Amino acid sequence: MQDERRALFICKGHNHVAGAQRYLSHLSALFMEKGYEVHFAFHQRDGLRVFEEIARMGKISLWEYDWRHLPRPESFIRGIEVIRKVRPRVIVFNSNEDRILPSLWGSALCRVRRRLLIVHWSQAPGSLPWLVKKAGVPIPIPSRYSLSKRLLGALSYRQLTGIIFVNHATRKAYLEDYYLSPRRCTTIHNGTAGTGTPLSPQRRDAVRASLDVSAQEHMLLGAGNLTPVKGFSDLIESAGALVRKGFPLKAFIAGEGELEDALERQIAGLRLTGRVRLLGYRGDLGDLTAAADVFCMPSLNEGSPYSLLEAMSYGTPVIASSVGGIPEIVADRVNGLLVPPRDPDRLARALEVLLRDPELRSRLGENARETVAARFSLGEMLSRTRHFLATEVRI
Repeated sequence: MQDERRALFICKGHNHVAGAQRYLSHLSALFMEKGYEVHFAFHQRDGLRVFEEIARMGKISLWEYDWRHLPRPESFIRGIEVIRKVRPRVIVFNSNEDRILPSLWGSALCRVRRRLLIVHWSQAPGSLPWLVKKAGVPIPIPSRYSLSKRLLGALSYRQLTGIIFVNHATRKAYLEDYYLSPRRCTTIHNGTAGTGTPLSPQRRDAVRASLDVSAQEHMLLGAGNLTPVKGFSDLIESAGALVRKGFPLKAFIAGEGELEDALERQIAGLRLTGRVRLLGYRGDLGDLTAAADVFCMPSLNEGSPYSLLEAMSYGTPVIASSVGGIPEIVADRVNGLLVPPRDPDRLARALEVLLRDPELRSRLGENARETVAARFSLGEMLSRTRHFLATEVRI
């Protein structure tokens, strides 16, 4: 029933283009290179910005499918309806949320030839223990949650032709928890097309001046969707601690999202208005990153974050939480600083170390630039993805 040159992506719509959406753009381009018609099934009220960007590369088709919010039986039925209308040769699940599993089973029922899953998020080995401790019970007991999740995952993921992970730790966790075939699972870290070319002194000064950052002030930058997992409330608290110590600094957070009002209230409550600012969506994020003295990523979970890689490519020294795939990119005190998540005090101390030591900032920034050029370029990422698609998925 499948057309030989149709690819269907089950994905998220998003007005705030984040890592998974940027990846979607890269992967779509690879399918377009092979002459595929590219179709996207998503909930259109979630946002169209990413698809508007992809449409500049070639013709695309959009299908309404609210898989994230439909009841499982209805999601299964609706998924089959969309698959039968598109008749794809390849179906790509650009998410590893549990809610996507009904459409995965629908694709198997429809006998789609090739089924590919992209795992963007992080799962740690050992995060699904067989036994757990329960209050009032003297011995560990079986975890019903872990048992059901392992069973469902083991059955579901066996329906896939291949799985791409963006960090090694999550691949290891999936192999252990769901008993998958290593051959069908590969790790391909995200890559950046950042040139690594620093701004000219004149351009850097102009960018900082546009944000009202004086020559005597330090500029801190965070970037990402304004959601709890990004940990920006910790960044605001840490910046406040340094301001109270008398550090001349201004901190900026570029991005949009559900926490905008809450973060604005936090800034006002800590009397940081004018010292900490939310910038909203910025089309000049590269210039902002290159102009910053320190790039901060206090996330609670990350797979292989593009914004971190881009900051490193510009030679901007980075401080990031030691979570998910970040330690596979940042080596502490070699090409950046790592701090525990949910620990604004440790983040503040790390910021203080960098702000007091320009030589350390310079060394970490240069090592970061070399790391990205050697291991995390967009070209390397696309080359490895092409190879996997050709050899394992066989598009």
